[in-house]
Amino acid sequence: MGCKTLFVIGNGFDLYHGVQSRYEDFHKWLTENRDWSRFESIEQHFRQADLWSNLEENLGTFDSEECGRDWSIATPLAIFINGQFVGTAREINEDFDEQLREWREEMLRGLSEWVKTLRQSGKAPKLPIVSPDAQYLNFNYTRTLEDLYGIDPCQIRHIHGVAGLSWDRLHLGHDFEVEDPLDDDMKDYNPEMLDEDRVTPVQQLNDHVRKWRKPVQELIQRNADFWECLREVSKVIILGFSFGRVDEPYIRKIAEVVRQDAVWRCSWYGKDEDIKIGKILTSFGVRNIELFRLDEGLCEDRLNSTSDLYAV
Repeated sequence: MGCKTLFVIGNGFDLYHGVQSRYEDFHKWLTENRDWSRFESIEQHFRQADLWSNLEENLGTFDSEECGRDWSIATPLAIFINGQFVGTAREINEDFDEQLREWREEMLRGLSEWVKTLRQSGKAPKLPIVSPDAQYLNFNYTRTLEDLYGIDPCQIRHIHGVAGLSWDRLHLGHDFEVEDPLDDDMKDYNPEMLDEDRVTPVQQLNDHVRKWRKPVQELIQRNADFWECLREVSKVIILGFSFGRVDEPYIRKIAEVVRQDAVWRCSWYGKDEDIKIGKILTSFGVRNIELFRLDEGLCEDRLNSTSDLYAV
């Protein structure tokens, strides 16, 4: 028989325990432990000025058109910038391609090292609501559940990877569909048939942005065994999850597989976040929703007395 309770763990859970696990903290670590200044020119091409405040979603805002605006191809190979011949399309594109690939790889390599340095502060009290008799879907790379609460790793699914794995097994990215803007000469553009030398800089840059997308649907399929074990779940407790659009499909999947009469108890933190969470869950067909502040959900009794029933 499957487990009756599922916990969904987001970054707010680690932040509550004093873990400095925001992406801004990761960026600070990169600047202090890597030669990250060499990538400043890349990060200037994102539409969001504060790239690291919401890194995953912002990865999809790379402005390929602005980045390639001054690249005009007079012939299939020649490139002119402000009227001056500066080289061939292939030479320049390969150089910038390499820089973009290196930026992405160095970010993930750094991520794999950074998450191993994260520790709890020890100042916040443990949450008694956390139970050893439950299943856990963990969106964090850390081992807070294992190390601080002693939860058996067999009960935890680290959906995006966990500290200790190699960098290429950690998942991070946006969820945007990236379309190539086609001019009149490129309306019939087919990536499989077009001569490589005729691909514009914008199209090549967009190819990188596509690679920065998180493979959410693939990960959902890959973890089919986990979803199957949730069929009998009658209680879903969500702690510190931000309900960002990148990861919403996982919550939709949970709503599809757990019992229809399951009670969903969700923590919230920021201004109007309770309203946002209620609307999202309702759109997924969830009906029994209770919302509470994370620092109020210390135990089941207190949770029952302080949570608000979301009206649907």
